[in-house]
Amino acid sequence: SGGLARYDISTGVWSSIGVAGTVNGTVYSIYPTGAETYYFGGSFTDAFGITTADNIARHSVFLHTPNIYALGSGLSSTVYAMTMSGGYLYAGGSFKNAGGVASADYIAKWDGGAWTSLGSGLNSTVYDIAADGNNVFAAGTFTNAGGDADADYFAYYDGYTWQGCQTGYYPRALAVLNNYVYVGGMFTTIGTKNWEYLARYGTVPSVTAITPSATQNICEGSSVTFSVTATGTGLSYQWYKNASIVSGATTSSLTINPLTTSHAGDYN
Repeated sequence: SGGLARYDISTGVWSSIGVAGTVNGTVYSIYPTGAETYYFGGSFTDAFGITTADNIARHSVFLHTPNIYALGSGLSSTVYAMTMSGGYLYAGGSFKNAGGVASADYIAKWDGGAWTSLGSGLNSTVYDIAADGNNVFAAGTFTNAGGDADADYFAYYDGYTWQGCQTGYYPRALAVLNNYVYVGGMFTTIGTKNWEYLARYGTVPSVTAITPSATQNICEGSSVTFSVTATGTGLSYQWYKNASIVSGATTSSLTINPLTTSHAGDYN
């Protein structure tokens, strides 16, 4: 199966993946999700004869028969990296407009049925991705992720906005372990540190509690306070109502007093 094969550790034997046909280009990334199920991405078109299996596809076994599945209409250019978090697949590369979404450029999320963007997307190639809960880290040649002047080459998306990590140089490899993001590349300095080729970033910001944690019914004219407890370095806060920014709400708590019916909504 040109471009894709498997190796049996117990026997030391190489074999095809069990599907007729080939990949007509290079595979750069493979991400397993279960027994004999994995995603693969790279620079190819019509993988194994599947018309829309362009640059990314899924291999899965159904009723003992291996099959290749397209992810929507595929992607427009090379996929270099993939990861999963919260049941979603994240892909990064040199593609644009994933699934026809204008802002799904260079990085995108697959929910099993459609592609969506991460904020306004990025402006250049992503070479690696790592995830920790809602935080999706990306490394590449992009600059000003989400309009943040400090978000060049290495940044993370927190589910709402892009945040910069102030590296000054782009890493080529990322991994999240024990609340740190480990980065590797050809750098000899990173951020303000003279660390060569391998470093780790911060502690990954993590929300540990939100109060109140469930739906509340509160009388008009009274008050309510929302608060969040988080761990990590370089924390910043932004409250949202129905996924839209609440202007000026940039501390760990949000108080509304007095309440009116116009305040009803989903806050986070």
